[in-house]
Amino acid sequence: MTIENITFEITAVNESLRCMDVVFRATGQPDVLVGARMPFEGEDLNTLVASVAPIGYWEDLAKQVVPVSVGTTGAVTLNTPINTDNVSTM
Repeated sequence: MTIENITFEITAVNESLRCMDVVFRATGQPDVLVGARMPFEGEDLNTLVASVAPIGYWEDLAKQVVPVSVGTTGAVTLNTPINTDNVSTM
């Protein structure tokens, strides 16, 4: 699958929260609303927006999903331990 002609429109900006809503559009794909941070000084808006484009989401729409039962449990093993020494607990 090739996704081409992606466009975006910033539909909302919240300067106090430093975030924005971006709607992405591509031919043959549903519109997708993405929340993103605002660009930092000196950062290119197009580069930032490209980094949050929902290309993977659109590609996944063409894939079949496997049913999952409510109540299924398991364990997750991380390849890299998470260091929480510098994490704020607020």
